[in-house]
Amino acid sequence: MYGATGQAVAAGLSSSAGATKETPLGNLSDRQLDKGADLLVQAEAMVKGTVKATKNDYIELTNEYLSNIPRNIDSARKKGKLDLDAIVINSDERINEQRKFITLLRDAFLQRDVFSAAAEVDDPTEVWYDGLKCDVSHLDPKSDEYKHIQKLFDKGQSPKNSNFYNLLKVGRIWKVEQQGRKSAFDSYAASIAKKPGATGVIPGWHGTRTENLMGVCKTGLVLPKNLPKGVHVTGRTFGLGIYHTPCWPDSGDNTAVDEKGKKYTRHNGALKSMNYSSLRGAYYHHNNTADRGYIILEELALGVPELALKVCWNKPEPDPGNDYIYARAHGHESLANDEVVTFDEHASRRTAILEIMYKK
Repeated sequence: MYGATGQAVAAGLSSSAGATKETPLGNLSDRQLDKGADLLVQAEAMVKGTVKATKNDYIELTNEYLSNIPRNIDSARKKGKLDLDAIVINSDERINEQRKFITLLRDAFLQRDVFSAAAEVDDPTEVWYDGLKCDVSHLDPKSDEYKHIQKLFDKGQSPKNSNFYNLLKVGRIWKVEQQGRKSAFDSYAASIAKKPGATGVIPGWHGTRTENLMGVCKTGLVLPKNLPKGVHVTGRTFGLGIYHTPCWPDSGDNTAVDEKGKKYTRHNGALKSMNYSSLRGAYYHHNNTADRGYIILEELALGVPELALKVCWNKPEPDPGNDYIYARAHGHESLANDEVVTFDEHASRRTAILEIMYKK
């Protein structure tokens, strides 16, 4: 995962950043990342029309952005000439693209000392592991724990994820425990379990690109309001929380009952989360070429749900008396997969990383 992060940063920065193996961020500073983030906020206001802007205004903003975040723009050169239209930051899509890159830079910035230390030794494995601040162990494929986690991935997958349905298998599995987080999770879980109507503790999934795994392992999953400047927020549809897909105990069984007494089938959300990974064929990343993707297994402590059968954009928290938002696919006007959105950083803990590949 360190290699994927370093390679993605190196590919995205221009040579003027001075990036090396020891310092993948080169001479970039935290101040420059903040300035780049501020400029993207300005660009967003211009795109939305809250600030009037001409084509030249967009070009000037893009130039200032690139002077702070020196991107590799070789792809925009045609026959030796720079095609400004190919790089100017003048749309939501291009703003989000830059925010995703700043997110990657933030992850690398947090681990800059680890990259430097790893470059000074012949075998950096121990340095990499120590830098994650996680207890990590590889599971034997013959072990009961491996088979249990493998079953969690395979059980009750949704045919609505037709791009991956019945096509994927589990490869290697690493057991992961973020240092200092389990006790806070256990305390939170114990407090919400006492509530009438609480869902309880269930497995869940979080999908992310390979180059972002390092950041998730290091810092955990962070609420949007606590993220550093410029970091890309992927989930807003059902509130400004942390998004997961559930692995319901009854996944694939026609045993769930809705508020009208009607039975329906809840599905395992593993394939939905895989669509956010780096695996080729992922729905949300059409340019993926990787033959391996990764998914994070979690424990979710879920209190009283607020049922969302329609979108609730940018909702800051659930309604009073509720602890999380349950966006249920059954009965929803547009949702294909269940999602749960938590609003406390102690409501989830990472327990394993699964390597996923195609069966053939």
